[in-house]
Amino acid sequence: GWGHVTQAKEHLAQMFALAEGSGPKDESVLAEIRLNYGEFNADLGKTDLAEPLLTAVRDFLRQHGGDEGELAETLNGLGNVHLIDGKLDAAESELREALASLTAAHNDDTASVLARLCRVRLLRGDIAGAQHRGRQAREHAPEVSREHSPPTAPAQHSYGSAPITHARGTPSDMD
Repeated sequence: GWGHVTQAKEHLAQMFALAEGSGPKDESVLAEIRLNYGEFNADLGKTDLAEPLLTAVRDFLRQHGGDEGELAETLNGLGNVHLIDGKLDAAESELREALASLTAAHNDDTASVLARLCRVRLLRGDIAGAQHRGRQAREHAPEVSREHSPPTAPAQHSYGSAPITHARGTPSDMD
């Protein structure tokens, strides 16, 4: 239930406070804690808390040359925050950069990014683009336990949402 989520949130908040407040800081460890805490807050819909944490991680990784996978994860999280907030231009830009980062690192774990790009296209009323990205997301979902892996659910949902939305009309038609 929610008790575990609340407890996890409290533990992450404590870990973050300790890392921020303690003596000589290991910025790479602090960036990892910020990333996890930021993504967790985004998952809870607390984008006002998530955005500055994820922005700080992105900036740190760009300044200090973090690995492409970690940068992509951060950009994907930041894109998700902006998607939740309805900032579609920012979301799409960050998600495209995350996808480019994963591609540069020869990392095929792109399902989550593609699913979010599908959602952006869908919210913009671009049904064909949403279907394309949704199909890509579904095809790139991890092979391990394919139908039950965490990235598969949003990929399947994104792929299935585009034709349904098309049949009902674009999001702007529904207002």
